[in-house]
This record gives sequence, structure tokens and C-alpha cells, in this order.
Amino acid sequence: RLSCGIMVVISIKQADGDGFLYETTTETQNNDLIKSLVEIHNERLRARVIVDGCRALALYGPMKHQSQVGSDEVKEKYMNEKIEKGPNYQTDPTGIRIGNPPEGNLRDTLERVAKDLEEYIDKSQLKKRIALDHACIMDKIANVRGAVMMSYPMGLPEWDVVKMSLDSIDGVKVLMISSWII
Repeated sequence: RLSCGIMVVISIKQADGDGFLYETTTETQNNDLIKSLVEIHNERLRARVIVDGCRALALYGPMKHQSQVGSDEVKEKYMNEKIEKGPNYQTDPTGIRIGNPPEGNLRDTLERVAKDLEEYIDKSQLKKRIALDHACIMDKIANVRGAVMMSYPMGLPEWDVVKMSLDSIDGVKVLMISSWII
């Protein structure tokens, strides 16, 4: 006898209105369902970090080492430090990034893939009644990884949030949102 479970859509909502839909069957074991829901929840958190980091990367380039964080203007003016300024240099107002973003078309690509990922994981998918799929989230993260590799073929420094979060969910656990990861 063939087992044919009935399709169900589960709505996960948080008090702040955030959430997502997940499609499964009545045949799915509770342990498997919980594992899938936790994976999507955690990957959505990771994706948010990737999106924010990717946008900052597109505007201001890779992160400085922690020992070099600070205003480039202050370093030049008062500390007589020489700041490397590429053709697209733009001062990072936070002093966290080096200020040398990729060229225009690569910057646009980074922004486009970040926006695509952001739109897919956004809570507006609840209203549109679009269920999220773990494989689709991973594909969109892979697209961001590809755009980052095109923009920075030499790779990002190991301390860059984008690199850490693209490498694995463990890279996100060192950040402030780690308490939200299940």
C-alpha cells in the first residue's frame, strides 16, 4: 500500500510579526519537521547577516582587522597614517571597512544577489503565502558566495562577517544574534 500524506502548510510567527511558511506532509515525523523548521529559522538569520554584510561590502569593501578599526580621516590627519585609497574609495562612516569597494558592475551584482536573498527570506512571504524551502535559501546564499568570489577573487579576510557567515552557520554564532540561533 502506498502512503500518500496530505500536504499541510505550517505558519511560524514571532511576536514581532516575523515568520515564514513551511510546506510538508502529514506523513512527516515530528523530529524531522522540527529539524527542518529549525534549519530554516537559522538559515534566515544567517541570510540576514549575509545580506547586511554584502551591502556594506558593496559600498565600502572588506572589513578592517579589529586592530585597525577607526576613522580613516582621523588616522590620516592626527596619526599620520597612510590610507590606501583605490579608484572607488568611499569612507566608511563606521570605520569598520577599508573603503575600497569593488568596481561598479560587481557592486551592482553584489547588491542584486543580496536583494534576491533578502526578498526570499522576508516576512512578506507570509502575506504572499509562499512557503520557504531550505534548498532555495541555500541556492540564494550560493549566488551571494559566487558574487563575492567574482568581486574579491583573492578572498575576503578571515575576520570579515561576510566570509564567516558564508562559510557556515557557525560563523554567525560569534555575532550578537547568536542567542537567536536554535
